[in-house]
Amino acid sequence: MEYNIIYSNTYNKIKNKNYKQFFKYCCDKAPEPEKLLDVEKTVRLAETLFTLRMFRFSKDKQDLVLISFAFNNLFEHTDKSSFEHPLQAAKFLTECNKEIRLLDNNEIDFLYKLVSAHSGQWNTSKGSKVRLPEPKNKYQKFVNMCEYLVEKGLKFDE
Repeated sequence: MEYNIIYSNTYNKIKNKNYKQFFKYCCDKAPEPEKLLDVEKTVRLAETLFTLRMFRFSKDKQDLVLISFAFNNLFEHTDKSSFEHPLQAAKFLTECNKEIRLLDNNEIDFLYKLVSAHSGQWNTSKGSKVRLPEPKNKYQKFVNMCEYLVEKGLKFDE
């Protein structure tokens, strides 16, 4: 499958053994794995920013950020409720963890919040009564910033 390239590029960057297994399990369980978007640019940007003092997150936090990129938009454009895709993706990851229990409560809660708040300030829609959470901490803001910059076509040297 085409998603295997995307999967392996991100998978190979994850350091924590449990997180690698969790990532693989979630990719295999994804309802439409071909929708795992190419997140390579976002991952490269994040890795570049991780070298800056202000973004020196622990290795585990870095891994969870990279995992979030792969699943943030998994349910986008699936139906009329696609505005709510961050919550659908976060719930999907939580359900996967209930099945395999590789992440502890703090880790899955951290990942849930990264994914559910990734839309940033664009957290309301006329077509939905749901109000998505806005990024509150530096990790959530980092995920939103990376996705926003890549979506807007930021160019950077590799």
